[in-house]
Amino acid sequence: MAKEIFISYSRKDFDKVKAIKDEIDRELGIDCWMDLDGIESGEQFEDVIISAIIAHDTMLFMLSPNSMESEYALDELNFAKRKGKRIVLLFVEPCQMTDKFCFKYSKYDTIEWNDPLQHDKLMGNLHKWFPNSTRRENTIPESAEEGSVEAQYNKGCEYYSEGDFLEASKWFLKAANQGHVLSQYYLGWLYNNGKGVLQDYIQAVYWYKKAAEQGDADAQYNLGVCYAQGHGVKQDYTQAVYWYRKAAEQGNATAQCNLGYCYEIGKGVQQDYTQAVYWYRKAAEQGNATAQYNLGVCYAQGHGVKQDYTQAVYWYRKAAEQGDADAQCNLGYRYRNGEGVQQDYTQAVYWYKKAAEQGYADAIKWLKAHNINY
Repeated sequence: MAKEIFISYSRKDFDKVKAIKDEIDRELGIDCWMDLDGIESGEQFEDVIISAIIAHDTMLFMLSPNSMESEYALDELNFAKRKGKRIVLLFVEPCQMTDKFCFKYSKYDTIEWNDPLQHDKLMGNLHKWFPNSTRRENTIPESAEEGSVEAQYNKGCEYYSEGDFLEASKWFLKAANQGHVLSQYYLGWLYNNGKGVLQDYIQAVYWYKKAAEQGDADAQYNLGVCYAQGHGVKQDYTQAVYWYRKAAEQGNATAQCNLGYCYEIGKGVQQDYTQAVYWYRKAAEQGNATAQYNLGVCYAQGHGVKQDYTQAVYWYRKAAEQGDADAQCNLGYRYRNGEGVQQDYTQAVYWYKKAAEQGYADAIKWLKAHNINY
């Protein structure tokens, strides 16, 4: 087999780098080129290194404090860069890139070798880039260990349900790298929430987008949230609306509610109360408590619909019965003032207490003003 990978490193990291090389050789059958004999001290060093870099498609630069200070390693990296080689920066130990190194090379992919998910990602990419590697199977895999994507996903779900998120992440990654949409979604969720892996919003966005582009509504919604909050991407409400809409059109109630809110306040889209009501209603009819409350507010204020306190009370009650404190307080207010419902002080107190028990400040203030315990 041709030697496809050139390994650039500092001699001070020899043992760590040699172990990585041996694992790649063993798992993928890719015979990586690596200076094992310290030829930089020899007269023909430059000719040998130049020829080796030219002959290989990919450079793995073994990133460490030592290699970032190594004149020889940086010369190799710069030459590979000028020759247009595929370059992967592989952290052989946890460290920070120096400002100078980051300025020159931050555009290249970085991999944490000791992170199980990133380790598997690299191995998957190497297999994809070099399809003659031995990881490729000639028969249809049946088990997770053999590479069956459904089996890998199911194994991930099994560990996930047991709360073993680290093991779950490993199996989801294997399936996600084969394009399995639900595995991509769950992997995004794990990164987003720091479950089993270090929290990494950039990786969360990466996997959410993979799943979202395959049409997964939950991933589309979560990707919208990432854009709205600026997690892993530059904050962009237009993109948030784009992905909320994708999910909302598939019936995702939370996305429908968020899209309605964007229309109500004019975030990422021109303000349009009629559209706000449209999407709030879609979500409210599916039982989304926030949308039910917001729809009640629209009826109370006459935004996008004719003002109707009876309808406002109807939707407040729907949300209040699900525990929404905003709705509980507003429902108490309507009972107190007899708006949209027959005035009933007992019911007003009941709903104010429900809201106060959740720490709702306005409800607490009103109860205290009337010397009512809760």
